[in-house]
Parts: sequence; structure tokens; C-alpha cells
Amino acid sequence: MGAGRSGTTLLDIVLGNAEGSLSCGELNRFPRHRGHPPLVEPDSPRAAFWKDVRGRLEQRRSRLDFDRLSALEHRHAYHTSALRTLAGLGDDADAAQYSGYIRDLYECLFEVSGAATLIDSSKYPGRALRVRQALAGTAIRVVFIYLRRDPVDVVRSFAKQGIEQPSKSWIAANAYYAVVNALCQLAAWSLRRSGCKVVGVSYEHLLSDPRGAVRKIAQALELDAAGVERCLPANEFRVGPLFHGNRIRLKHVIKLEGHRSEAQRLTWREKITRWLNRPFYAPRPQS
Repeated sequence: MGAGRSGTTLLDIVLGNAEGSLSCGELNRFPRHRGHPPLVEPDSPRAAFWKDVRGRLEQRRSRLDFDRLSALEHRHAYHTSALRTLAGLGDDADAAQYSGYIRDLYECLFEVSGAATLIDSSKYPGRALRVRQALAGTAIRVVFIYLRRDPVDVVRSFAKQGIEQPSKSWIAANAYYAVVNALCQLAAWSLRRSGCKVVGVSYEHLLSDPRGAVRKIAQALELDAAGVERCLPANEFRVGPLFHGNRIRLKHVIKLEGHRSEAQRLTWREKITRWLNRPFYAPRPQS
């Protein structure tokens, strides 16, 4: 869970290098793109992988209606749906249909990949709550990671133009970060109350101490982090077949950039951003 531009795709790729784990990317976008990963060559291994997943899903479901699934995804998995889920509102038949789709998609991914662990970086708190409901009573164990990033860097990232992800104004980015993290905290509270494990980690911790951050997550997920440990000396992480996410998913290998200390003074706007978002992100004091 987390806001956009918080590093969920990066974390997905890093964890995908653990033994027996698979980087799936943002699976919430699977119906919108009709099961075809965007910006991927049709004859590439990644396209072939998702073609197999789509074929397995078609075998499981009598009718694979992507328009209907996309509508269900939007209704049940986006940010504001968290409030409806927590309040117990909504159409039970719709929720059951969405839960069945989530179970089928995950099971197809397990079958095609042979992986023991799937990393889904969809990040919406509403989707996390629905995933918990969908997998309740199944043999699939689910752990949620709540990733936070310095709001100043998030707002700076949203100011970028000409990239795949849409930009936001300063006001919109601040409001978005605050609202999403408030919803994530509500979702995390609900998930923990229901017995689910939620691991909190910061993007800055992942960059400054990747070994420590990964070990913390691996312990909660019961992952074998040896594969990630082998990537650390060369700082090279293989990119798995992520369906969607940040543009770094299109690379073959990525490197972690070291966390930059606060070298430049904050502008008055950035100071306001820090102040507004203190309830959701408290930077660790510098030594």
C-alpha cells in the first residue's frame, strides 16, 4: 500500500529477486489493458508470460469480460473504495464477483510462474481490503507492505512532465499524498485487527539500508532473501515480468540509487508540504 511515486515498483522489483518470488507489478491494471502489458513487444518473453496467464484465466472463467472486470476494479479497489469497504457498504454480489476474479487471477499466476510468492504492487488501500476478503479462508497467505516516502520527494516527482504517469499540481499532489496515506493508515488498522500482518517501511530506508529493509520485509513474508542478498554487492536487480507500474519496469536490470541527504534548502512550499504531511511521514533525525 502507499501513494503513487512512493517507490512501490522499485520495491516490487527488489523483492522479486528473492528465491521463489515473482514481481507482478500493478495487477489492478490487468483488466483495463485486457491482459496485455502496455509498452511491451508482442513477441517478448514478458508478453508470452501474460498471454499464458490470460489463457489460464479464460479457462477458469466461463466468460472473461474485461469491461466488467475493469468496472469492478474501479468500484472496489481504488482509494475511496476503502471507506465503503470499512463501512460495509456496497453490492454483495458485486463484491463476491470481484473476490472470485482476484482468487482466479492469483491462482493462475501461481500456476504459470511456479512461484511460491507473488509481489503485487497495486498499492491502493481499498484493493488491499478487498484482497484480504477475497483470500480469507484460502490456502494463500497474504502480507501487506505499507510503503511511505518523504512527501517533498513525492510532490517533486508529481511535478515531472512528459512521463508515462500523469503529473499533478503542487496543491493536488499534497492533497493526494495526505488523503491516500490517511486511507492507508485506516486500512492498515483494519487489516491488523483482522489478524493480517502489515509491515511498514520507508523508501528512504530501502535506499540507505537495502539489506536491513529487505530483511525486515522478508521476515514478515517468510521469504528466502538470499537472492536479493546476492544482488546487493553489484547493485544489480533483475526486473521480472511486471504487468504495469513505474517506467523502470521496462528495463532488464535496475540499480538502487543511494539515498541523498538534504543537501539543498527547502523552499517555502516544500516546508509547507513537510508540515502538512507530518502525521503521515516523520523523517528520521540525521546523525
